[in-house]
Amino acid sequence: MRARRDSAGIRRVGRGLGATNDALTLWRGAFLEDLRDQPWVAEEATRVAELFSDCLDVRITELPALGRAKQALGEVARLRAVDPLAGAP
Repeated sequence: MRARRDSAGIRRVGRGLGATNDALTLWRGAFLEDLRDQPWVAEEATRVAELFSDCLDVRITELPALGRAKQALGEVARLRAVDPLAGAP
């Protein structure tokens, strides 16, 4: 019974990782960088950057569960480059 639950959990994490990967492939860099001085762009750019950081955070959490800890460490470096204070207390 436990093996079945573990297997179901791994499948669920795998599906979550797939959705996260799909979202991250849509990232093209900073949102409307050339219009950042416009108030509505600055607000949306901040929101989109937070979504990107959240996706990276989810990916970092899911990879070790699938036995891919080395890859997760690479993603930590990527997240720190984008958001140096992510996860800071």
